[in-house]
Amino acid sequence: MAIYLRARLVLAFLTFTLYATSSVQAETIRLEGTHGILSSPNFPHPYTINTDLTWNITVPEGRRVSLEFTEFDLENSWECESDVVTILENGTEVYRFCGNRKTGNGATPAGEAIKSAANNMIVSFHSDHSDLLRYTGFRAIFVAEDINECENDNGGCVHYCHNYIGGHYCSCKEFYLLHEDGASCVAQCSSNTLTDLTDIIKTPEYPDKYPGYSDCDWTITVAEGYVIELVFNDFEIEDHPDGGCPYDSLMIEANGQTTGPFCGTTTADWPQQITTSGHELKLTFHSDRLLGLKGFKATYHAIPKPCDAIQAPVNGRLTVEELVYGQIAIYGCSSGYELVGSSERACMADGSWSGTEPTCLAVNCGEPTTISNGDYTSAANDYTYTNTITYQCNDLYQLVGEATRTCQADGTWSEEQPYCIPICGQSKFPPREAQRSRIVGGQEANEGSWPWMVHLQMRAPTFGLDGNTCGGSLLNEYWVVTAAHCVTGLSDSLRRSGLYGATIPTNSITATLGMHTRDQQDPNVVQRTFDGVVLRPPDYDLELYDADIALLHLSQPVQLTERIRPICLPGTLDDEEVSSSVNDEDDNDIGIIIGWGRLHEFNVASSTLQEAYVPLVENTVCQDANTYTITDHMICAGFETGGRDACQGDSGGPMMLPTEVGSSTYDLKGIISWGEGCARAGRYGVYTRVENFIDWIEENTRINR
Repeated sequence: MAIYLRARLVLAFLTFTLYATSSVQAETIRLEGTHGILSSPNFPHPYTINTDLTWNITVPEGRRVSLEFTEFDLENSWECESDVVTILENGTEVYRFCGNRKTGNGATPAGEAIKSAANNMIVSFHSDHSDLLRYTGFRAIFVAEDINECENDNGGCVHYCHNYIGGHYCSCKEFYLLHEDGASCVAQCSSNTLTDLTDIIKTPEYPDKYPGYSDCDWTITVAEGYVIELVFNDFEIEDHPDGGCPYDSLMIEANGQTTGPFCGTTTADWPQQITTSGHELKLTFHSDRLLGLKGFKATYHAIPKPCDAIQAPVNGRLTVEELVYGQIAIYGCSSGYELVGSSERACMADGSWSGTEPTCLAVNCGEPTTISNGDYTSAANDYTYTNTITYQCNDLYQLVGEATRTCQADGTWSEEQPYCIPICGQSKFPPREAQRSRIVGGQEANEGSWPWMVHLQMRAPTFGLDGNTCGGSLLNEYWVVTAAHCVTGLSDSLRRSGLYGATIPTNSITATLGMHTRDQQDPNVVQRTFDGVVLRPPDYDLELYDADIALLHLSQPVQLTERIRPICLPGTLDDEEVSSSVNDEDDNDIGIIIGWGRLHEFNVASSTLQEAYVPLVENTVCQDANTYTITDHMICAGFETGGRDACQGDSGGPMMLPTEVGSSTYDLKGIISWGEGCARAGRYGVYTRVENFIDWIEENTRINR
């Protein structure tokens, strides 16, 4: 309600005697509505004496009476004890007027309107009998004027007051609701749900005073793997000297219990800090109708629960910041080990870890591939990290590469896988001692002493070869090397047919291995045919017998035995290593030739394997002695005086030398190729120089694999 200044004239009560010649006239006039006029009797003529006239003015509710005197002329007396106009509200006189406003005498109403506090005003006029002069009285106008209730104490509203004609109403700020009393504002602070891991809770208007009629609650709900730590930063709630918090209070629900009520200040008994055992907490705040204190401010944090202790696996590692809810544990293994189980585990709400506890198992390199003609051994058949395997070859074979391999950290075996190749150039049966007498055809070899010797028989009548024989040398289970002219059609009669110089069909060649005596039943003897592979070097010259070498591929591999074994391929042999003396029989320069060829130039072939020891000769010496060209692909051997030599039927057979002085291992130094006659004086046998064809042989046969 607006506050209006109320002027009041002090009325001195005097006792006096009225002398009247007539009785007093009294009358009450009721005026209602929004406006009107009132005046003294007979206005503007002089009013009558001994008159009491009252106007009871009432305007609509929510408005007030605004009264303004337009004319005023009354008898002036001390404190208006004679003629007077009085104004009353609620039965109480608030104004008293008399005199003449024009002269300024007396207590006359000012030029401003007189306003009532409510919608009613009583105006009273009194005249006595003592008028010696004639006064015209007064005239006034009233109107109904709206009351601005908001001007007085904000209209009783807590927040906002809104005036309208005839009344007013209250409203509230955002997040408040108007109370049923129409003036108070109730904070909308109930059913607050907080789910963040940290937040701040404050009473409404904090740090200003919290409003009345407040019923606030906050429910904190975090993930199940967390507990809640609540800290009150400030606390000031209205209390009572007798305790019990009857006015305003705070209640706390946590861990299945309700504690409180709490009130007072930070210096009193108040909950400074609370830590829950669960993941929920509820605060309930209540205030009565009156404004309170500044309330409270609290901060909460969600703290992750701890999880069971875990550790790194043996031969492994564990990475995790804390053993609390939400943390991820990452496992790994040391080099050479692999993880079995969960590589990542999460700490869960119940304190356990997700997934399965991992272990670090040694990397398994897997069972190695077996090797041909050999095997490997492993301790307890364990093929895991750091364990080793050892390779070994079957009898008659030797290992190429590292015998031991280790399982490595990356799951692979160390080193290249070794392989087995036949042991070459060795025999279980030692050869005879070299003969010193110069006997054409040499001597019979010890049976089995040259297990790489191969007997070849060609039955290709179309090529002019029908029962012809040659020798050959076994290089491995698949390949035989011989002279190229042995498998080439060289008869002049073939020139017309176009077969001259062509290789004969492979199915026309029969190989006999492990044989000592021809045409004799022997369980050690093995026969094989050849498939479609017959190889000659690109630079083979059939006219010069240059590069006279050929490779034959067996249709089926042979199984090596003590009687069937390969010969070694040689290293290089320079002419400087060959003795300049044609008759020097130093062991370093003595080659051994073997075969079933003729024992003499004009004799029949031998039935048993023969051997002869012949010295090597420099090519220049050989060229001077022989009629035909000696090329770099050739090597010569024999005696200047003749006597020992290969002959027909021996072509393609080996000329061997020990790999080193005193060695019982033999290299294929030459292949019996050609000569001028057999064991003639002044002539030397000519052999294909095998060392010149090592790359070609290995490329085509992979003989060392």
